[in-house]
Amino acid sequence: MKLRILPLLILLPLQLLAVNDDFLKREEFELVLVPSIREAPLAGANGSLWVTDLWIRNSASEAVIFAQGEPYCHNPFCLEGRPHTIDPMTTSRPQDVLEPLSGDAGLFYVEKRFADQLFFSLRVRDVSRMAESAGTRIPVVRENEMYSTAFELLNVPVNSGRLNLRLYETDNVIDQVLVRVLLLPMHGEQELASVTTVLYPRSRVTDFPALPSQTVLYDLAQVLPIAHTDAIRIRIEPLVPGRFWAYVTITNDTTNEVTVVAPD
Repeated sequence: MKLRILPLLILLPLQLLAVNDDFLKREEFELVLVPSIREAPLAGANGSLWVTDLWIRNSASEAVIFAQGEPYCHNPFCLEGRPHTIDPMTTSRPQDVLEPLSGDAGLFYVEKRFADQLFFSLRVRDVSRMAESAGTRIPVVRENEMYSTAFELLNVPVNSGRLNLRLYETDNVIDQVLVRVLLLPMHGEQELASVTTVLYPRSRVTDFPALPSQTVLYDLAQVLPIAHTDAIRIRIEPLVPGRFWAYVTITNDTTNEVTVVAPD
């Protein structure tokens, strides 16, 4: 009897693993880029303390998988093999239940069949000046809103504060992701300045990376000619294959008020 039972005990974990793999089909999930996740305040200039608030509404009539990185555990012996889900008809803050969930950005995965029934709100605010501003909205980016070719940010003010450009790539398939950034006038094609930068991967190569490749170009207006004070266009040209997104923040030096410019 022992000789007959032993093979069954060996095959059982493999069978469970195969069942788990059935749920790990990337094409069944929509990728969502959350560009900023920070529960603990981050100190900034002029005594500012920055946090981001992420909220999600599940309007579906059943629980929906919403996970950072791989939705399921690969290990058949794993006791935490169930994915994180959002209960039906509820509003929640993922940072309250998911760990680790603090950093510059995160990649999340939601079941495609429910993707249009999930709604997001992401807001950055300076908690040291809560009485002065309720914060600024930052887009939460769906998979079909990302770019594989050049794209532009329009009407970017250059004399209203510190101009920082944040760049993201979500495939994480090569060691260095190269991007060329062109600063152009609102009218015409004469280049005012250009920068080539590297986005370093933050995740291991997987179908479900938890973190994007990313970088920040700080005080980008400093590379412009001194005489140029008009609003500009920022053209982002990927130099390698991938899926890209970017946005600009302009932070006022006096009030710390943040303006966000994103592709539309």
